[in-house]
Amino acid sequence: PPPPQNFNGEFRLSHLFFGLIFVAVVIVGGGALLGGSTSDLSTRFAGTLDGAARTMGVSVRQVDVVGLERDPDLARGIAAAAMIAPGENMFRADPHAIRRRVLASGQVGQARVYRLWPDQVIIRVVPAEPVALWHDGTRWMVVDTMGRTMPGLSSDDYTGLMHVAGEGAAEAVPDLVNALLDQPALARKIAYALRVSERRWDLTLRTGVSAQMPGDELLKKAVDRLADVEERANLSNRKLETIDLRVPDRMILKPADETTGEGQ
Repeated sequence: PPPPQNFNGEFRLSHLFFGLIFVAVVIVGGGALLGGSTSDLSTRFAGTLDGAARTMGVSVRQVDVVGLERDPDLARGIAAAAMIAPGENMFRADPHAIRRRVLASGQVGQARVYRLWPDQVIIRVVPAEPVALWHDGTRWMVVDTMGRTMPGLSSDDYTGLMHVAGEGAAEAVPDLVNALLDQPALARKIAYALRVSERRWDLTLRTGVSAQMPGDELLKKAVDRLADVEERANLSNRKLETIDLRVPDRMILKPADETTGEGQ
């Protein structure tokens, strides 16, 4: 049976488009042989392709940002960061390049880009959420779920977030947040987290007790153990200076008024 009519139309348009590309290549090649400027020839070639795309109806007509319906100002900012102009050739609207530009804006945590032929680009994003305040040595900065600072936000509006400090602390925040995700009761008791040697954390609880965590590879296990012991023994309200979990499978308690520790 004969192919559907729309298939025939798409088939003819495809042949037309690639035929025009071939003609453009010939023109550019001929111009180069005649001594034309490479940049001028590239511009003409791109213009020819864009014109062909418009003729075929496959130029960008609509750019939709999905996931920011509650923040239209941010949605407009993301659309601008995508740098996709109406009328641009759909074949040159590279989803990977668009995604990189959107993520580079530092305003969203995740992004995916889709081309819906013949004329629509959809940018689906997940907003970057503030999760901590990091002190850079001079001031407090808001940090998002990707471990990036959010310079457009004021720390005064996020004083309830976890406070962290130390070199490399901002970048390490996501792992700390993930480690505490299943232990919300413990997370609420943390007043301050200090990054030590860019490899581990000291967590200061609201009662003043310091919990010394092991390296990042053992962080989750140590957090779960601390949360379990805290729930059963309420260590943070005891007269302790430190709870040392740096040695695997051991917990060393140092009383606030003594210099020797007690193993547990």
